[in-house]
Order: sequence, then structure tokens, then C-alpha cells
Amino acid sequence: MAIAARFLKGDEAWQHIRAGVKKGPAYVAVAWWGSGMSRLLPLKRGSVLVVQADFATMKQGQTNPMELEDLVKRGVRVFPMRNLHAKVFVFQRAAFVGSMNASTNSWDGRLLEAAVEVTVKSAVDAAKAQVLRWACDKPLDLDDIKELKKHYDPQGGGRAGGKRTTTKPQRALMDLPLLEVLRTHRGGWEEHTQERYDADGPALRKEAARAGEDLEAIEWTGGGVPSVEAHVRVLEIGEEEDGSVWVSAPARVRLVTSTKKGQPEKLIYLTRATGVRRKRLSQVAKTLGRNSELVRLLKGRGRIFKNPGDLARLFGLWGIKR
Repeated sequence: MAIAARFLKGDEAWQHIRAGVKKGPAYVAVAWWGSGMSRLLPLKRGSVLVVQADFATMKQGQTNPMELEDLVKRGVRVFPMRNLHAKVFVFQRAAFVGSMNASTNSWDGRLLEAAVEVTVKSAVDAAKAQVLRWACDKPLDLDDIKELKKHYDPQGGGRAGGKRTTTKPQRALMDLPLLEVLRTHRGGWEEHTQERYDADGPALRKEAARAGEDLEAIEWTGGGVPSVEAHVRVLEIGEEEDGSVWVSAPARVRLVTSTKKGQPEKLIYLTRATGVRRKRLSQVAKTLGRNSELVRLLKGRGRIFKNPGDLARLFGLWGIKR
């Protein structure tokens, strides 16, 4: 017999919500949508998100417009609602109502959260209908988001309770996106790989240049499909043919494509800030502390970095803010 309703702690609720997101379109109303959440909650095409996305919310750094941009490009309809405070996540057979905003502070357990899951069809249908009623404004398009970006302040304006604080505000750690590790072995390209790059490269380079970024293409020879996908932020740790190991600045995956039909290789296109240079792993280890846990993860099999302190140190190696 299906469970009609159950109480969930924050981490339990996030596990169930993430599983629901992966199964199909979702209907979500949540006050804030912070950095990294479009990866943690990869809403599928056809999903609806209602969220606070006005200039005031941008100035407070509570919703990240770059995350909304990723969702819109995926085919998610994003609707702004200024006075939204609800946190509702609706899927085909279940709805979750709780305290959680879509932020890494909540996801990582730094905030104590709770939610109730309901599976009674009438309640699930009512929750979906309410989300759709809230989706009453014009959905955001890329021009709207471009305007929101002009007002975005990841430091939150240094305000608390409507009054400026007396101390200098710290950079909001939750604004740093999660980093997945991309471990590569670099070598010469096959002819069909170069042909694929020649076909894809020009348009992708122009797109990167418009964003003030550089484009780089990496051949994936690990067989099958690499774990990373478009829009993910990655930290590449690459081994050269001479055995040297290098760490590249955080980058965004723009496209993962086959090099040729029937071939196992993939081309991974990355964009990153213009002019940043990769660093030897030995140099990174010296800077971070050779015996530190962070360096151990870089040298070992660590697959994802989400600790705010670790992210701040990694992004700080290149002076990158996001």
C-alpha cells in the first residue's frame, strides 16, 4: 500500500526530490534558486519553476540569474513571482512541501530543514494546480535574464534587516557553483576528431567570445559516455604524455559530442575566463598545503567538490569569482 504522507528530514527530502526531478517534468515553486542548484536539481524540458526573480532579489544575491539562464536554455519555463515564499516540489505521483529553498546552504545540511511528502492523488493534483496558478506572469526569456544579471550581487548588498551592516560583507560562499572533476589524458587527435572540431568549433568560439570566455576542446578516450554533461562546472585534472599532471581553471561544459559515428571518443567543449593559465598539480599542492585533505582529493579519486571552503580555495587559485 502506498504511503499517503510521511515526514522527511532535509537530506531525506532532497534525495527524494532529486530522484523525482530525474524522472520527468516537475512543477516547482520555491522562493530562491541559488548557485549550483541547476546541476543538483536538473529540471527537465517541460518543467515549470516559479521563483523570486525581481531586481530586489538579484541585489540580495538570493536567486542566481545564471542558473535561471541554464534552465531556460534547457526548455524549463521560469516564471517570476515577487512575493513568493512557498517551497513546493511536485512530480507525477508525489508532492513535497517543506522549508527548503533551492540553495546549497540547505542542500549541504548547513540549515536544518524538513518536509512532508504526500502521494494521495488529490493532494498531488492540488499542489500542481497551485504551482500553475502562481505561474501567471510571462515566463522569463534570455533578454529578461540578461537584464537581471545587471542587478545581481552575489554579496547580497551587505544588508541585513533592511539596514546596512557595520562590517564589510563576506562573499556569499553559496554563490560558488559545485565542481565536478574531469580527469583526462591528453594526446594527439585522430583525423576524425579534428574534422568534428572543425565542424563545431567556429560557432562555439563565437558564442564564447561574446561571453568574454575562451573555448577549449578535449578529446575523451575513456570509452562510453563521460559523466559530465552540458552546463556542468568542472575542474579538469589532466595528464600529459610526458607524465606531468596539470590542473586547469574551473570551466563550464558547453557541449559533449561524438567525434564520429561508431567511434568511442567524445569531444568535450569547455569555456572559461579569458587568459587564465593551468597550473601544475605540484604547484597547486604547494599553495594549498601538500598534506591537506583538499590536495588528497585532487590527487586521488575525488569526483565532486561542494564544500564551500574547498570551492573558495579552488576558485581563488585563479582569482575567479564564479
